[in-house]
Amino acid sequence: MLYNLFKRTFSVFLILIAVLIPAQNNAGVILEIRNESRADKGNIIDLIVVVKNTGNDLFSGKVEITTPSGFRNISPGKTEVHMKPGENLYLPVKILVNNNVVAGESHIACKLIDGQNFVIAKQEIPYVVSENNMMRITPENPVVYMNNVNDSVEVKARVSNLGNKRQNVTLVFKIPEVSQGSIFIEKSGNIEVQKDSVFVFRFFPSKVLMRSPQFTVQIAGFREPDKEIFGNTSVSVQNISSTQRYEDRETDIFSNFSKNSITASYRRVGENLDMYQMIGSGGFNLPSGYLYIRGNIYAMNNHSDPVVNNTYISYHRENNEFTLGNMSKLLELSLFGRGAEYAFTSSDKDKKIEVGFVDQSFSLIERNSF
Repeated sequence: MLYNLFKRTFSVFLILIAVLIPAQNNAGVILEIRNESRADKGNIIDLIVVVKNTGNDLFSGKVEITTPSGFRNISPGKTEVHMKPGENLYLPVKILVNNNVVAGESHIACKLIDGQNFVIAKQEIPYVVSENNMMRITPENPVVYMNNVNDSVEVKARVSNLGNKRQNVTLVFKIPEVSQGSIFIEKSGNIEVQKDSVFVFRFFPSKVLMRSPQFTVQIAGFREPDKEIFGNTSVSVQNISSTQRYEDRETDIFSNFSKNSITASYRRVGENLDMYQMIGSGGFNLPSGYLYIRGNIYAMNNHSDPVVNNTYISYHRENNEFTLGNMSKLLELSLFGRGAEYAFTSSDKDKKIEVGFVDQSFSLIERNSF
């Protein structure tokens, strides 16, 4: 009985010692946090931690700063303090706010710890991060080349979330015309804070686009759920397999008339100068090969002889070609005039041999030869 009473009394005594000793050592120590941040430093928080020893005893301990995710303490995280009675201590603290901090309210905590590692004081200061929903859209490849009409066209757009909240977005791809009959295609997705996402769109061009050498795909980005547009861009599709135009090998800068036609004209080119002209061309098949004829003849009333230029007759048979009349050859030395030519072309159209002569006379019936 006496043993149990002594045991209970001793336990109460130990509890009183454990309670009274910290209270006596830490009595009168006050912790405060002052926010000295300025508006022109939006990503830096300036704090002043104030420790006041209003008691009659020496105090030794440390100040510890803890920050939430996305905040970085530039100052030391733990600072040793030794204070005399009545002494005040002011500790500057700088905290950097990263761009990936989620919007909303966060708390920065400051603890005062004594020499026995007991937390004797704790203060928190709230910090509100404003919402930033900045987005950016850019094409992965501003120019896309289409070299096979049987392949689909692939267009890529990169969307970057530069803000501090998760974004739900919709990209709308607009093409001039598609075989499915719709010109708007939507792609949706969500993008985390400070992350990128690539949206890929593939389509088969219509027959109209296949004949076009170039067309543009427009891309617009919308922020959900209000369909607020945040940017737009475009991708140029260069169709190197499209239908091309080539100059007729029987046409040159000296003629602008149609085949299988003859045109006669009269012009008054001066007060006493009249001009008569006949121009034409045509061809027809023979039992073996075909024949092609072209002519240009004009005369003026002050010239005794007409001028016959750009006039010749050409016979084609298999890989052989014989030409007689006006010749026009752009070689190392340009040759223009009347003459004759034989040309042989290989079956694979890869090699060609030409033999002939040109006397450099402008008109086919020029009396004074070169």
